[in-house]
Amino acid sequence: MKSREYNLAPEEKMAREQMMELILISSRFTSSITVENEEKHFNGKSILKAGELKKGERFYVVADGSDAKEAIEALDRLFPCAVNQPDVQSCPSKKVQKRR
Repeated sequence: MKSREYNLAPEEKMAREQMMELILISSRFTSSITVENEEKHFNGKSILKAGELKKGERFYVVADGSDAKEAIEALDRLFPCAVNQPDVQSCPSKKVQKRR
């Protein structure tokens, strides 16, 4: 079993696209893929649950099965800003430009 914590994009359109892509990617693997946070828990392969998470929400993906490692690696490419994961590239912080 492998798991990873991610943040959904802060923009609504991008967040919806990420959730649809998560479902498509998850469906390519035989492992069970579960998406969960403190309030929600659902099958990552279910299109019926695509709108469960909202923009900017933090969540976990748990993959359990023979190709769990590969499933998480594929999702790492979709969500390059994995939370607190030393083996995943961190997102650059946005620098606030001062007004003159």
